Amino acid sequence: MQKKMMIIAGETSGDRHAADLVYELNELDPGIEWVGIGGEALRQSGTRLLFHLSQLAFLGITEVIGHLPFIRKVFKAVKNELRNGVDAIILVDYPGFNLRIARIANRINIPVIYYISPQLWAWGEKRVEKMRRYVDLLLVVFQFEETYYNKFGITAHFVGHPLIDQIKINHNEDQFRRHNQIPLEKPILGLFPGSREMEVRKLLPTMVRAAQVLKHKYDCIPAIGCSSHLPRSLYERIVPQADIQLIESQTHA
Repeated sequence: MQKKMMIIAGETSGDRHAADLVYELNELDPGIEWVGIGGEALRQSGTRLLFHLSQLAFLGITEVIGHLPFIRKVFKAVKNELRNGVDAIILVDYPGFNLRIARIANRINIPVIYYISPQLWAWGEKRVEKMRRYVDLLLVVFQFEETYYNKFGITAHFVGHPLIDQIKINHNEDQFRRHNQIPLEKPILGLFPGSREMEVRKLLPTMVRAAQVLKHKYDCIPAIGCSSHLPRSLYERIVPQADIQLIESQTHA
């Protein structure tokens, strides 16, 4: 009998990790039917998307309140899909949203697998009880997390960090600087405002103002790591002409 799996990734980084997981699981069982929420990487993996992650790009309480009708629509669609028959659900990172989905799945007896766990060890343990109640299996990317979560009674397994396989680090700094026309003698100040449009619009103006102060104080070169999923024009509208460098598709260079 064909298995049906749901997978949910609400951010660009999670979308890539989710897609890679789909490819790996399809190697083990090519007959799996995939449905979920994600971006282009997940779509290209053959997953039928209920919603695109760009529709979930809310930042801050004001934006969330303004989108409550749509958020309810998303939860309802996910619940209906789960009730139509899903063997298990895989949640990838994005805890504010995914822990609510975990609760929905748990209430209708769908096994919940959480891949790339919320970093409770870094920003508090208030969500530990939710993890214990709603998550059946936690797949963690840092080895110490396995012991950390197990002590709370959560079944956790270390599976390695996906970036190790995805990224080939370029250690040739001179080549990177020449390619981007950055003077060899000046330090680089990296700005990383996130991968969602709402994040960039909200955070980048403040980061740019701070970078301009630091540029004059320390004679450094501010450079923005641009998301490949967002248009260059978005950054150009925020960044003063030729004042701060835009680095595209080289975040891990």
